[in-house]
Amino acid sequence: MAYRGGGGILCPCCEANIKKKPIQVYKSIPTESNAYFGSFHDAIMAKLAPFSIIQCPKCGFAWNIDFDSNKATYRNYTFSLRYSEKYQKHAKWLIEKISKKYKIFGSKILEIGCGDADFLYHLSKTTQSKGVGYEPSFKNRIELLQQIEDGHKDFADYVTIIPDYFTEEGLKEKFQLVICRHVLEHIPNPSAFISSLFSNLRDMEDVIILFEVPNLDYIITSQCLTHFIYEHCNYFSNLSLQKLFQNNGFNVLEMDTCYDGAFQIIIATNKKKSNFLKIQRNFFKDIFLEKKRKIKTQIDKNSRIAIWGASNSGNIVYNIIQDICTIQCFIDSNAEKYGGFMANSGLPIVSLDNALLMDINTIIIANPVYNTEIQQIIFKKNISIKIIFL
Repeated sequence: MAYRGGGGILCPCCEANIKKKPIQVYKSIPTESNAYFGSFHDAIMAKLAPFSIIQCPKCGFAWNIDFDSNKATYRNYTFSLRYSEKYQKHAKWLIEKISKKYKIFGSKILEIGCGDADFLYHLSKTTQSKGVGYEPSFKNRIELLQQIEDGHKDFADYVTIIPDYFTEEGLKEKFQLVICRHVLEHIPNPSAFISSLFSNLRDMEDVIILFEVPNLDYIITSQCLTHFIYEHCNYFSNLSLQKLFQNNGFNVLEMDTCYDGAFQIIIATNKKKSNFLKIQRNFFKDIFLEKKRKIKTQIDKNSRIAIWGASNSGNIVYNIIQDICTIQCFIDSNAEKYGGFMANSGLPIVSLDNALLMDINTIIIANPVYNTEIQQIIFKKNISIKIIFL
């Protein structure tokens, strides 16, 4: 994903000419970090690719210059966070914010990349609206859509799923609210996408746009390397996200951080310079070494270790520490993953109870956002186990 011009690299967000060199973060990581596999063989044969990041000095946007969309196929992709109590609270907060502040009721709602449509369903039901969700991963997972509909008997009353990629054709209908959550970071040319969206919404009246993406400023300040994954080719600072929408015609109404700062939202309408944090060249090297040192001091030859988080975060943690310790398995709260195997490592994905049967005595929590939630789960089970926080 390199845009060349004038002897340098063009920023895909603001098209500034960047002269500096990319920073290689990983020599090789799984290209499907949120996927899990039904067999050990398939898991260890998962595709790997390099990951090098570069940041625009003008707008703060950062991206993986090695990204190849042909390698991010999203097979066996598990995208739901609804099993997390923390996420459920976040979704409820966001639904309340949208519906009350922007008076969404009895409306037509479009969600681009609706995932398992859980958020769209609850938003549409709460606001007595009609939701249309585009989600290409449903193409080969019709049985999953059936499970969702069976779980919510009134699902079809509120939501229509189109199992395909969103195109301009989807905007022939008029919508009052357009949502796109955790999709923009997957799109190789974000500026072209936002520009096209504005062009197609230009003649509609008072459309509210809400996008949610990972927060690059949080990643840097919290030194949370597990948020750098292959499928995310884009990383937005607060400033770059704002400029992306303003430069392509949208009027930004508000911006906010959420999910303990890990996410950020931008709300804009089709109606009518702050500082950003730079990625230092030694940032990755220093943090890699610090994370390894921290884990190494807390384990010994008797440690039987599991990583909590069978997801992109867990995969990245494994990639960082695999040469200093042996990991036995991955733990996850999502029961749909149990019995599967993680990409690259081939390690099994199990419940906490099954991990204890494997004599696991040490757990590394992959994503700090869930530290408190996981601690509470372990506390309720009244078990003694070492927890390593990153």
